[in-house]
Amino acid sequence: MMKKIIVFIFLFIVSLSFPLVHHPGGEPDASWTDRPFDSVTAKAGSCSAVIIHPQYILTVSHCPVSLGTQIKANGSVYYPKKISSHPIQDLQLVKVDGADFEHFSNIPEEDYLSEEGDLDFTLVLGGYGKIRGNNVYATYDPNILVGYTWGTEYGDLKWGTNETYGYNKNAIYVTFGIPDSTPYECGLSTYDSGCGAFLYRNGEWWVVGLGRSVGDAGYDYFKHPFDPDRTYSGTLNVFIRTHHMKGWVESIIYGADMNKDNYVDLEDLTLFMEDWLIVDAYYNSRSDLNQDGRVDMKDYSIFSSQWLK
Repeated sequence: MMKKIIVFIFLFIVSLSFPLVHHPGGEPDASWTDRPFDSVTAKAGSCSAVIIHPQYILTVSHCPVSLGTQIKANGSVYYPKKISSHPIQDLQLVKVDGADFEHFSNIPEEDYLSEEGDLDFTLVLGGYGKIRGNNVYATYDPNILVGYTWGTEYGDLKWGTNETYGYNKNAIYVTFGIPDSTPYECGLSTYDSGCGAFLYRNGEWWVVGLGRSVGDAGYDYFKHPFDPDRTYSGTLNVFIRTHHMKGWVESIIYGADMNKDNYVDLEDLTLFMEDWLIVDAYYNSRSDLNQDGRVDMKDYSIFSSQWLK
């Protein structure tokens, strides 16, 4: 049983600009359809991204994105129109010029991970990073396979699965390989940063996390690299949680249209005033229209400028 844990231990995590590394025999074939549509994914420069709105993609801030960066999605090339970086999270929202995406994956309103309690749950991952490279064997026994290097080829979308190891408000943690590996076990590699971690609930695939970092730069281990007999949980992958960032995302996309009905009126004002003078250290209040961590007159000025529009 997977237990909900909060990780406080300092971990050496390499945040590189990160197709997925798969365990032997674990890569799904084309007949596997228990996953989101390919069309909810995108590439932002060399990194992965998720389409979350007809005009917006979400990726990580440590991937360099400028107005000249190519956004590749569904066989077409676009360019950013507006780039918004979260003040403290490794997260950026990109408005794509000329886009009208048909398929996208929503950020959940509910905290599905917390609702799972102590039950195990499996994430579906989709990314454009490097594939599996050479086998890696134990240092003292060249016959014992312990993991893989990251390969040199990348660019094609790969899908796989992984089971959650733990999570807190900001991050989801998964480990690569045994024990308890999934049928299509996979892990992150270079250029998978920004890739989606998806969970199926209520008839829909929701994006619950974005790939951020890997604990063993250049490798994915499923056994201890020096001593396979020692307890080793596998290479740690970290994903940024999206549920707790939903307010920040929607404040940028929808502005003062709090209820998303394409009109700013008294219903929106009522919702806005419920957050009046809230101070949010995480900068994720829906009513924080200027994204400065506080709902005050500066935000009301923005709200007023969109009144009845």
